[in-house]
Amino acid sequence: NRMGNSCGLYSDVMTLTVNVLPIANTVPDLELCDNLDDGDDFNGIVQTFDLESQTSGILGAQAATDFTVTYHLSLADAEAGANALASPHANTASPNSETIYVRVENNTTGCINTGLTFNVVVNTLPIANAVANLELCDDATDGDNRNGIVQTFDLESQTATILGVQPATDYTVTYHLSAADAVSGTGALTSPHANTASPNLQTIYARVTNTITGCVNPYLTFDVIVNTLPFAET
Repeated sequence: NRMGNSCGLYSDVMTLTVNVLPIANTVPDLELCDNLDDGDDFNGIVQTFDLESQTSGILGAQAATDFTVTYHLSLADAEAGANALASPHANTASPNSETIYVRVENNTTGCINTGLTFNVVVNTLPIANAVANLELCDDATDGDNRNGIVQTFDLESQTATILGVQPATDYTVTYHLSAADAVSGTGALTSPHANTASPNLQTIYARVTNTITGCVNPYLTFDVIVNTLPFAET
């Protein structure tokens, strides 16, 4: 555009447009429990992080069709738009906790925002310390002191040893009759426990849950054993 003044002089006027950067809203870290997908549930690596589950929160009210969000392992990659990560993502480069760099690009203007990061966090499974078997002598509480069944096993007497130094306020220990029940958290046993389903020897499956992270260790077992009474000679 050309503008004149009272002296008859003209000057060129340039219009400058400054495009705003995309907004990158803060999102919480992504947290998963360690698992056996890679054969090791204590190595701090999980293969199933869904990075794109963060996209909606990052964009907020901005139209998803107008922006592209990608995820990167370094700020340099985020700024260059290089080496975008794919989901499901495995944190093999950084066990336990890995920083993810976010790139938000306005598809129309090409403006980018690379100022946001979050972490993918692998929470460790609870420790389940080995315990000795529980042994009792057969008795006549059920009317038969030779049937291999006792009604008074105190399963919770194992809890303190199973937890060790882990604070009891942050963990729960439950006891189950099968590995499947221990994994799913169903069919928890109560004490005093009777080994009616398996006279003489019964395997108990312990499930340790971190009540803060929700992570579970369902792999510990021990036996409840009923020792038979000796015969008395007459």
